[in-house]
Amino acid sequence: MYKKLLLGLFFCLAILGTASATDWDVYPGDSIQDTIDSASANDKIIVHDSGGVPYTYQGSINIYKKVNLTSSGNVTINATSTLNPAVKVLSSGSGSTLQGFGITGATNNYGIELDLYHAAGGTTYILNNFLFNNKGGILLNDADGTVIMDNTISYRSGDGYGIRMVNSSSNKLSGNTIYGNDTDGSILLQSGQNNLLENNQLVGISNEQRFRDNHPG
Repeated sequence: MYKKLLLGLFFCLAILGTASATDWDVYPGDSIQDTIDSASANDKIIVHDSGGVPYTYQGSINIYKKVNLTSSGNVTINATSTLNPAVKVLSSGSGSTLQGFGITGATNNYGIELDLYHAAGGTTYILNNFLFNNKGGILLNDADGTVIMDNTISYRSGDGYGIRMVNSSSNKLSGNTIYGNDTDGSILLQSGQNNLLENNQLVGISNEQRFRDNHPG
């Protein structure tokens, strides 16, 4: 009897341990943030356009749990306020993926902000997004071990940086295309180390403004 109970307990634990993540679908009229709030860690959230027609979801989102957030079709996230990033990834959301979105509306902030102080959720991926009409592109604040890859960034002339890393180390920036200006540098590195930059294309930026290391402000 005892052996049967023990085997049953092991079987239940095995099922729980191998339970698959849930897929969530977000359609026009739904809220991306409400879906994140309802999802569990490791779930996948698929955000759809309007039946093949480009669609813009209004409202900034906070990713505070580990999710895979990806677009299906032409989907844009527009910031709630010009003062707020359109997407903010918090330390409790480390290990998340953000893939395939248009990111806009943060004309007085960065389009995407990663604030990952003491994060322990694994590698955070920012992949194949198009950032436009923001003060700056992507801000990494105390963010270590992230992958920023294949994004296209166009930031406001004279206002910001394409990618800015503050106290951030061991990140990979690869295959990004940044359309900038000669007022500010396109990639700013502050108080970080062991960051890998490879195959990034910088357009409209003179050589002396392409990279700045430990530039104040």
